[in-house]
Amino acid sequence: MPRKIVSVLDFGSEKITVMVGGRGINGTFDVKGIGNADYAGFMDGEFLQPDEIKLAMGIAINNAESSSDRKISELFVGVPAEFTCVVTNTVNISYDSRRYITSKQIEELYKKSDATRMFSSHLAISRSPIYYLLDDNNRVINPIGMQTSRLGVIVSYILVDKKFVDKILSYKNDLDLSSIKFVPSALSEATYLLTEKQRERFAILIDCGYITTSVSLIRGNGLLDMYSFSLGGGNITGDLSQCLKITFNEAEELKKKMVLTLVPQEEDYYHTEVNGIKVPIKMTTANEIVYCRIDNIVKAIKKCIESFKYSYPEQTPIYLTGGGLSYIKGGREYLSRMLGKQVDILLPADPRFGQPENSSIIGLMDIALKEKQEETFFKKLRKKLGFARR
Repeated sequence: MPRKIVSVLDFGSEKITVMVGGRGINGTFDVKGIGNADYAGFMDGEFLQPDEIKLAMGIAINNAESSSDRKISELFVGVPAEFTCVVTNTVNISYDSRRYITSKQIEELYKKSDATRMFSSHLAISRSPIYYLLDDNNRVINPIGMQTSRLGVIVSYILVDKKFVDKILSYKNDLDLSSIKFVPSALSEATYLLTEKQRERFAILIDCGYITTSVSLIRGNGLLDMYSFSLGGGNITGDLSQCLKITFNEAEELKKKMVLTLVPQEEDYYHTEVNGIKVPIKMTTANEIVYCRIDNIVKAIKKCIESFKYSYPEQTPIYLTGGGLSYIKGGREYLSRMLGKQVDILLPADPRFGQPENSSIIGLMDIALKEKQEETFFKKLRKKLGFARR
């Protein structure tokens, strides 16, 4: 049986990436091709240069097609956290007697739970159960096959701004695509990076990128809450460039050499190239610049966590991914110290893409393949049962 192949598009902070691939072996991905295109990115839920989006998408798609030697007709588009919001709803159904739960009861529960109709400016692109509640107050991830007289569920919806959807869909014909499907980047990262056992309890995932950061409260198969803000690793580079009067690229190279776990003395220096010449830069000065910006990021992260509508255990683990802070030596340790809790870095399990900056695109590949597999299953089932194609 041929393996399913999907194409996914990730709106990163500084580039658009399109990946074509399928399932590999041992939790890996069989990547057929990758295409990139630089663009200005987004901030506060708006593209910085909206008129360039179609061109950048087209370049990334064409590069991926050339790399994979495949025509892309169906595209799964990851929606960044800044264009989405999370809404939850709790519903219960009681039965006359105890009964075995099937998919029919689950669908009845979901119909009763739809809390998205009140949002005229947003569309639901994801519906996930946090957990189900049985009549013995037992909380389960999957109740099918269990017996109960009462069934409840907390449902998590991820909504996307209709303006984002309309903009991307308007490019479909010009990009020669037959289908565009939207998937939430934050949820795809959570379900891919965290095991089912980790998600059975609470978890907090911080994705700090180049110019955007999201903070999600995770449980079960969904997000209980999520907030985002426009700060990231690019702001740290910008501060180094401005304060030290060096170019942005020179500041980026300096940032790679910095070690925040060191306690520098006045006579300690980093050495970096400026205008092709190696020059000394005081460690204390450079580190202080980085500390100040990370403090700003930490302040925003704390505000997100304090805004969560659901309470969670004090010992809830906190994870970090994305390329904004993960690559700064000592960045994770400083973040842990400022939050007052241990922070661990999460990486994609696939060794070829095992860098924090790949979490988003690999998460999208994972969730798109799951959706494609489910879609294929129901198509075969309808055909087997003789249902007309809808």
